[in-house]
Amino acid sequence: MIFSQNLFGKKTKEVPSVPLNETPILVLNEIGVLYNSRSPLYKEIIKMTTKLIKERLHVNDKNVKQIYKFVYRQGFEEYAASQRVALEDWRAYVFKEQKENNVHRALEEVEKNDFLCNMLEHAYTTSIYLVTLSPKKFSKKIQERLGIDHLIKETFVIDSNNNSKKIYAKIRNQTLGRVTVVGNSLFVSRALDNSFEVVKIGYGANRDIKNHIKSIYELPDVVKNL
Repeated sequence: MIFSQNLFGKKTKEVPSVPLNETPILVLNEIGVLYNSRSPLYKEIIKMTTKLIKERLHVNDKNVKQIYKFVYRQGFEEYAASQRVALEDWRAYVFKEQKENNVHRALEEVEKNDFLCNMLEHAYTTSIYLVTLSPKKFSKKIQERLGIDHLIKETFVIDSNNNSKKIYAKIRNQTLGRVTVVGNSLFVSRALDNSFEVVKIGYGANRDIKNHIKSIYELPDVVKNL
């Protein structure tokens, strides 16, 4: 039996094993999935994103909150497009190594997550893909520090010429089998266009998504019922 402490510090139950014939191809989003909104890394990414929004749009804290409401309702890519902000510009700003940027420092604090690794190894026996807004090198380092890099078949980076909708279409073209996308509001809406099964982490208004979980640790239970 596999027990561990999850990111919330609570004891978690045994990781169930999903039979091969019930196992989907799994597509994970990185931000808010591999590390949740309470983690220092997530907080630093949001901190730098907020700083960028204030500088570029010249808005106050109240308006920033309204912007985030739109972002979490419609998705980050949609917001960036509406503001004519290239994802490459956002990535260069948020992940730039500079004195006032603690994103890379927070990355170095990410520790190996045996529970996450065991869950993915025992619950899924087919391909796992990762879709991210982070630079590929940064994402690979996260995977290595978590101890799951050997489980990820391929990492796709979202950019202006290769948005998540195109990435999901590429994955769909590689298989006729089940594909399950796991992510938060920033990413999962575009997966619906490719007839994927979608599991959303976190709660919010989206009538098209029926499966919601609080964290990735609840994933094995919901996959059995898809």
